Amino acid sequence: DNIIELKEGYKIIITFDYTKNKVIDILLKDSKILNKEFNDIITYEFIIDTEAYNEIYNALNIGCLSLSIIDKVYI
Repeated sequence: DNIIELKEGYKIIITFDYTKNKVIDILLKDSKILNKEFNDIITYEFIIDTEAYNEIYNALNIGCLSLSIIDKVYI
């Protein structure tokens, strides 16, 4: 009875300008951000389930300088 259902998802790294920070934070509110780096540009490493990723994919791509799926994961 202690069964936990896992969802398929992705581990992703994105980079974006400081002007997009608020928008990206809103888009990723339901994801788990693993790492944030603030240099000339911002880099986030995060995990997100497949369904949520599919819902925000287009908006993420518009706001990002780069988006790389690093690995498939189970969440």
